[in-house]
Amino acid sequence: MYARKKSSEPIPRVCLSLESTCVALGEVGRDTVRQLIKTGELASIRIGRRHVVPIRSIDQLVARQLEAAGGSNSIVNHKLDKIGEAA
Repeated sequence: MYARKKSSEPIPRVCLSLESTCVALGEVGRDTVRQLIKTGELASIRIGRRHVVPIRSIDQLVARQLEAAGGSNSIVNHKLDKIGEAA
């Protein structure tokens, strides 16, 4: 039998539940998140019986909203750059 190595590093999340997505977007309502998914502004995937939202999709939504507002956020852009490098 192989023993599993215990890692002290936390496993990074790549997806969030709908509830966690609501919190990540600033305490928006669940209906708002569902509408964003329905209109295609926010991607979701189904894993088993659950729908989850990729964190990358949340970052992209925020970046698009900032661009539409005529602003830019270097923190979001930096994070998107890092995600692009990892892909």
